[in-house]
Amino acid sequence: MIFLKHMQKRLSKIKKVVANAGLISEEKIAISRVEAGVTNQVYFVMEDSAPKLVARIYGNNLDALIDRDYENELLRHLNKHGVGPSIVLDSDEYRIESFIKGATDLAPSSYQAQLAKELRRFHSIPILNADKNFWSRLDDWILKSNPPFDFWVHFLVFLLFK
Repeated sequence: MIFLKHMQKRLSKIKKVVANAGLISEEKIAISRVEAGVTNQVYFVMEDSAPKLVARIYGNNLDALIDRDYENELLRHLNKHGVGPSIVLDSDEYRIESFIKGATDLAPSSYQAQLAKELRRFHSIPILNADKNFWSRLDDWILKSNPPFDFWVHFLVFLLFK
């Protein structure tokens, strides 16, 4: 029950922030949960029943694995190169980003050539900071964790990459 009240409070805050920023008038805002996200709770922020923004409410106690400041810096870097949703608003608790409409019913032949071009373009984007990557974050987390986690993380890495 406490968790539900906490989430309602956060969603209410997002509504107010979106309205105060002049993005959508408060009476037209609807929020719908998206069944996605591993570490975030993800919501569509809708206007007149159409998704307009995506709100990501960050998970708790993940600072050892996820550097949110760097994640946002990286997303802004990719935005400069035309990749990904743009950050509309962000805070320590959430990120609100643009909604990108897509299609899921395409035949592979209709997008494969364009996908290959986009992947080539993506891979030509300069790396923002080569020292900040998943593996270095994982190593840091292993060092900070209790010994039981150390064993299981090494075991999982062994299974995945043997």
